[in-house]
Amino acid sequence: MSTPGFETLLVEAPGAGAGLLAPGSILRALALGAGVRAEEVGLLIPVGRGRVAVDVGVQRAAGLSTPRLLPFTEGASPALLVLRREDDPAEEDRVWLELRWPAGTPRPGPGALGAALSAATGGSIGAEAIGASFCGDGWMQLEVPERFLLALEFPLELSIRGATVTATTATGGKKKP
Repeated sequence: MSTPGFETLLVEAPGAGAGLLAPGSILRALALGAGVRAEEVGLLIPVGRGRVAVDVGVQRAAGLSTPRLLPFTEGASPALLVLRREDDPAEEDRVWLELRWPAGTPRPGPGALGAALSAATGGSIGAEAIGASFCGDGWMQLEVPERFLLALEFPLELSIRGATVTATTATGGKKKP
């Protein structure tokens, strides 16, 4: 499906974020999350709910690791898209992280959380970085790829919107039962 001189990548909106797939949002997310300029993008073709095929210039696409989180701001709210290739592995072993933050601090949004986790790994953890989540008052459990444990040392402190969020391995580094 690629146009000559381009590689077709997929941009996905995780969860209920399908409304974020407007062309302007995709271009903004690619620019902020992957450094792809608008002139390096060819066709944008919807391929399903929450998924758009995006042609990116071959030379630029070759330098992009995938899957990759694309955190950006939509209006005044943080948002998150995912950039992947069709042949990226779909599944890998998953583990649970537990996040805690000070009382009275708002729960981190998906875009801000995705940006902080991606920054903590130097961008090496991409789309699978955030899976299922369970939230409580001042805590959250996130499903992440097992390779996340290898990329970081725990406990890990993340700064999200001026608040310190502490991440620990919720299952002692073991896979979810």
